[in-house]
Amino acid sequence: MGRIMRVSTPVDVTVVAGNTIIAVECTTGTTTLGIRRWGLYFRGTSATASPISVEICRCSALGAGTNIPFGSAASARFVSVDGQLAATPASLARYNSLGGDTITEILNNICIHPQGGYESVENPPIPIGAAGGSEFFAIRIQNAGTDPLARAWIEFEE
Repeated sequence: MGRIMRVSTPVDVTVVAGNTIIAVECTTGTTTLGIRRWGLYFRGTSATASPISVEICRCSALGAGTNIPFGSAASARFVSVDGQLAATPASLARYNSLGGDTITEILNNICIHPQGGYESVENPPIPIGAAGGSEFFAIRIQNAGTDPLARAWIEFEE
């Protein structure tokens, strides 16, 4: 590991149960990603709405979603934080995938108010990437009472 990457949702994502807001994939069996930090923020409209249950998990498969391309432009949402731009990343990122996830381990389950957010610093970093196949780190919605909008980001080493 060495290069530090950050990926974020390029648009607001509608929150529904079973929706993966954002995920990163370790695409090779020889590379391991280290999840360093992540955050999730909601833009709900009701101050009295029920908290939203969120799962932080490892997945061996993820449902169809929208890929987030790697780039260095000002509008890019998948970037190298430490300035190492030349190499193509050994990871992929995607957002707003609904259904089809194969969860292998739930790392954390938290409740967040729909007008709030949550950030986590992982020390040591969470390792993602099993030898012989791809593995995902995903921020998923388990239960959503109301339908606020969400934004999320993940910072990791590869």
